[in-house]
Amino acid sequence: MNYCLLSIKRTNVTVQYTDSLIKHLIKLYGHKEVDEKEADAFLFSICDVTEIHDLVKASNIAKKYGKPLIAGGQFCYHFKTVLLIADIVNIGHIFDFMECKSIEEIKNLDCVYYPGKDKIITPSYRIDWSKIPIIHTNKKGYYYWGGTGCKNKCRFCYVSWTNAHIINPKARKLTSFRKGMTLTIISNEYSDKASEKNTCIRVKDMMLVDYLRKEEKVKNIRVGIEFFTEASRKYMGKQISEKEILSAIDKSKKDGNSLKFFFISGYNTKQEIIDFIKFLPDDTESKRKIRLVFNNLEYQMFTPLHKERKKMNPENYIDVNWVNEVYNKYILAKKYYIRTVPASNPAHAFCRMGMSWSFTKEQLDFWMDKDREVNRTPLRDLDYNKYYEYLWTSKVIENEYFANEIKMPWKVLND
Repeated sequence: MNYCLLSIKRTNVTVQYTDSLIKHLIKLYGHKEVDEKEADAFLFSICDVTEIHDLVKASNIAKKYGKPLIAGGQFCYHFKTVLLIADIVNIGHIFDFMECKSIEEIKNLDCVYYPGKDKIITPSYRIDWSKIPIIHTNKKGYYYWGGTGCKNKCRFCYVSWTNAHIINPKARKLTSFRKGMTLTIISNEYSDKASEKNTCIRVKDMMLVDYLRKEEKVKNIRVGIEFFTEASRKYMGKQISEKEILSAIDKSKKDGNSLKFFFISGYNTKQEIIDFIKFLPDDTESKRKIRLVFNNLEYQMFTPLHKERKKMNPENYIDVNWVNEVYNKYILAKKYYIRTVPASNPAHAFCRMGMSWSFTKEQLDFWMDKDREVNRTPLRDLDYNKYYEYLWTSKVIENEYFANEIKMPWKVLND
């Protein structure tokens, strides 16, 4: 097969890694990467809903040459949305797809869907780790695919509910790397005992319970705390106690780690967020920083939380101004070790949900237009409440996938 991979000038490092991996696999499986005029089909990897604007550009190129646009990538579980633009969609991983020698073979795959196909979709979870390379992404940076999914199944997590938890055994056994270079392992968690001798990793994603078990020599540790009360964390599947959070802060000072705690706002009330920040210990001497990174909640399809989307409360969502006010009032004078990374305006989260919940061209065109509107409007001028209302008036809040449309290895979808 002659493939033309369309990257559309994307700059995100993880996306660059994905495109580089696809190019590597095209060659490895005996296909050819060609220019637009010689292509049998065009390929585009859509990892995130915001890349749907680039998918439209890719579609226009494919139409110009009269060849099919085949979309793959993490966002393709939303096959109804993607097929409003692409001709064919591959759901899951790429290895079954790459073994095909023709468009007809591709269409016959259980993990492939296209308009008119009358068959339940079964995503492909097969990964041939022996064919995965370490890829040079920038001057001193390398990326390596370390795993998919997560050993936990949090109510809100799209990645864990759409991916099987699969670990790359080679990534767990790396013990050295090029001097002066940074290797980033792409994985939702990185806590296997086989990685203890790994000295080439500079950033590690871990569960808090794994971080607390032993001394961790990696400088930068990233942990998802997610919610602001013990009760909400337990309900969402992140059973992290206040005592464990304090223990992690104390451990980071002793071991010399820099921690990033990731939080999801939009579920807890603003007062609950303030109470959590006040709970964190005062410290005016520590030089080791802990960053609190805020993101606004999305009620993503394929997760149990999506069934609660109509209970969403826009008053719980936060923006940059609110986070800065909280920082100045509760953190600046007494908690020197804490830095905050504010969430974007909630309008961005509502637009992301609007686009990913769209099942008709009319809905998708509406939400893509609103997304462009939000991106060109100064944050101070955004009234995010109206974008929340659009979720109702555009009727995307009514849309959902069903078990008779896509087969997942665990029960999430409505029967």
